[in-house]
Amino acid sequence: MDDDEMVQYILSQMLGHLGYAASFAAEGSQAVAMYRAAADGGEPFDAVILDLSVKSGMGGIETISALQTAFPDVKALVSSGFSTDPVMTDYAAYGFCGVLEKPYHMETLEETLGRVFRE
Repeated sequence: MDDDEMVQYILSQMLGHLGYAASFAAEGSQAVAMYRAAADGGEPFDAVILDLSVKSGMGGIETISALQTAFPDVKALVSSGFSTDPVMTDYAAYGFCGVLEKPYHMETLEETLGRVFRE
């Protein structure tokens, strides 16, 4: 989930290069609806990457809360360019299983996703 179309495009290219398929939402309520539809359709998402703040709509904190209420086993990474934000430094306290700082780097993305899927 990210409200910046350029970030969505770049991340889709990076994820595709790593062998992952991706779907994108611009804000949290859309992300929750997409997650629910995928789960109901028998093809749940393996993980989600949630931007900490979006211009309009639900940001990462509200979205992880909504997802965990409906799907307690959701694996979510928080993402932001503000590395000193308390959510980024103490992500587990907010329900996230990892953190991805912007700008994204291929090696970090691969390592972080690999760790999430091993847990």
